[in-house]
Amino acid sequence: MAIEIIQELTGIDTPTLANAIEKLHVRNRTAGFAHRLMRQLTQEMGVMCGYAVTVKAVTATPDPSGRGQCVDRYIEVCKAVRSALKPAVVVFQEFGNA
Repeated sequence: MAIEIIQELTGIDTPTLANAIEKLHVRNRTAGFAHRLMRQLTQEMGVMCGYAVTVKAVTATPDPSGRGQCVDRYIEVCKAVRSALKPAVVVFQEFGNA
């Protein structure tokens, strides 16, 4: 995807983009649903658009594997960002016991 297209996408708000994707029938309408209480916490950072590097992370429970494996996983994320198309955006999915 050309950088010009990515820059153009920064002018489209998320609900409009989600509605457009829904019309393509590429996934269930309820997939990716965000609760209405979700809000932007860092407006001063502006709009972000890029290639997603996705990460699943357990944040509410201790990791029994120890710090060494946590560091290894962090390094894996850094390598994925380095090799990803640019601009890259890291997207975390939190899961686990809350």
